[in-house]
Amino acid sequence: MATTKEPKVKPEFNESQIFRMKELYEDYKIFKLRYVQVMNDEKRLNRFCNTYRSPIFDLQFLKTGLISEAAKLVPKDETTEDHYFNRKLSTKLVFNEMLKEPTFEEFILILKKYGSTIIITKEEHSRFKKDAQGMYLKTYRDYEDRGINVPGLIEYSKSLGH
Repeated sequence: MATTKEPKVKPEFNESQIFRMKELYEDYKIFKLRYVQVMNDEKRLNRFCNTYRSPIFDLQFLKTGLISEAAKLVPKDETTEDHYFNRKLSTKLVFNEMLKEPTFEEFILILKKYGSTIIITKEEHSRFKKDAQGMYLKTYRDYEDRGINVPGLIEYSKSLGH
């Protein structure tokens, strides 16, 4: 009698990725004390968010999988990852969530939410001017207004509460 093997179920994250997220979680639990000190001072908050914005986006495995129609048609070197939440804003939002004392599992969901990127062409990316940077909260309408078609973006945006 022949036996069939069960297909291996790939975990959402590997051991190394979990380790990196746990380290970031521990760091951010400590950094949130500094966040509280600067959160009501725009200049200091801006500097704080600028300083701590990269670790979220260094976690390259937190992707939405969303890609614009135009980006599907061009070589990879003509595309870029656009941060759905601008990096400074996402840092502020993550630290606002840290004030709620999330569990590690909740922290992963927070990272997925605010660390999301969308693949668009470099030309499409150039359509976003300075008015959509910094602490600006983009929505799917910002992409639509610039003629950028990203299938699934409306649903994704609504899942985030926008």
